[in-house]
Amino acid sequence: MYHFTDARAKMIFTAGRGPEGGPACSPRFGYDGLMPTIPPGSRAAHRQLVTPEMAINFLGPETARVLSTPSLIALFEMTCRNLLREFLPAGQDSVGTWIEVRHSAPTPMGGSVSVEVEVIAVEGRRVKFKLRANDDWEPVAEGHHERYVVDVQRFDERVRRKAVGAPSA
Repeated sequence: MYHFTDARAKMIFTAGRGPEGGPACSPRFGYDGLMPTIPPGSRAAHRQLVTPEMAINFLGPETARVLSTPSLIALFEMTCRNLLREFLPAGQDSVGTWIEVRHSAPTPMGGSVSVEVEVIAVEGRRVKFKLRANDDWEPVAEGHHERYVVDVQRFDERVRRKAVGAPSA
């Protein structure tokens, strides 16, 4: 278990590790070399205080300021990415490609929300997650998310070509 703390959040990650404590990797076929082994069942959690920047402000009363759905989705994506980074070698990262979230209960500004993510499937470079969130009172969200493992340099080259209008290779 790894603990990271900053001024805004406390993150707790639990990840499967290799025998030397490093990322668990195997020479499975990837897109251009080794694709790390990412064990299904790997989990991560993140607890976050709901700040004014994360809360809606369009209902009027200050007491109606609650965690926005886009902010909740950003927490889920960040937690999934940080979990995957525990397994990925330098030069690899992941990008989100799909998310489905049912945001079923409000979390007031000043309250805390805890998001939990679990790897449920790995299909080549695609990693699928189950998502859950609770606040101090009740469950507030559930859903699923997919991320793709990418080679950062190749991804950057593709985006640069796109930015200047050249067709992708």
